Amino acid sequence: MSTNGFNTLIKTFNSCHKVIENRGFFQTRITALILTLIFSAVTIFAIILSTISGVLIDWINSSNYFFNDFGYYTYIFSIVILFIIFYLVITSIYYFAPVIHNKWKFFSSGSTIASLGCVAISLVFSYYLNNFSTYNKIYGSIGVLIAFMGWVYLISAILLIGFEWNTSIDIALKKVKQKIS
Repeated sequence: MSTNGFNTLIKTFNSCHKVIENRGFFQTRITALILTLIFSAVTIFAIILSTISGVLIDWINSSNYFFNDFGYYTYIFSIVILFIIFYLVITSIYYFAPVIHNKWKFFSSGSTIASLGCVAISLVFSYYLNNFSTYNKIYGSIGVLIAFMGWVYLISAILLIGFEWNTSIDIALKKVKQKIS
């Protein structure tokens, strides 16, 4: 089932908080399903955006309808849109996946770090696949699946790093508050 990945992520987030899952089996699965659907939609959008922006930049540079740097502005705009979408999805994951929702504000510094990391990994990975990859020559059409699984692995590692960042800040703030009290 595709929700197993997010179900494991929910368990990992709960173990970072040192809380026990008190939601029922179906409620946890429904949460994992919703997060999976959101992440899938963002993944599809990211792929479409990177494909369309590359084609659009090539078309703009080949035609003389716009000034010379317009293609680069389009590329930067697509990166900003990608960052905003990653940011909103990651904040939703960090807010709704753990059992405790009111622990942090909806927007957090861990979300910013994870979003920057996801955009950077996506750009580097896209550059690698476009310029250096030989997956198709070695593995055939299944090479795309192998590359996609590598991208998902890196994205999930970035998600965990951002969540651990939030948890570390929360623990440090608790220690400071205890010293003040």
